[in-house]
Amino acid sequence: MKSKEVIRFLRKIEKENLRNKDSILRKYDEYLLSQGIYRGMDPVAFEQKIKGHTELCDEIIKMYEEAKVDNDKLVLLEDLYAIGYDRDRIVEIILEMFSNKKNFTLLWEYGDLLYRMKRYKYLKRYISIIIDDTIGEDRQMVVLLVGKIILLILK
Repeated sequence: MKSKEVIRFLRKIEKENLRNKDSILRKYDEYLLSQGIYRGMDPVAFEQKIKGHTELCDEIIKMYEEAKVDNDKLVLLEDLYAIGYDRDRIVEIILEMFSNKKNFTLLWEYGDLLYRMKRYKYLKRYISIIIDDTIGEDRQMVVLLVGKIILLILK
């Protein structure tokens, strides 16, 4: 799946999650609206709108910590990435999820976010994910990321 397709898929799940009483996305949407930002169904336009709005990050991090629904957490991390939040901090959060294996349903999507961020200094930790066969197919994007790193090293 391409990144835009992943984001569209996540937005579809978000709509379903808005009906979930445990979802924080309704609160997140209200917060964004209070900041003059509408999180509509066009993910590309939304990402362009929030890019560089680092003043949103503290509140989004708070909501991430409150979030109970796994997809909500992924949506918030995706948005932090789009804003331009500290990439190393996002990578650390994702690597923690892989090491705790708390979320088997969305690890592939988290790997996709790791791939898009391309933070090469975490190579050893990526390799530990790859050799952990309990993660299964969800490590595909991390394998791809390590392959890309190796190609850069060999050049």
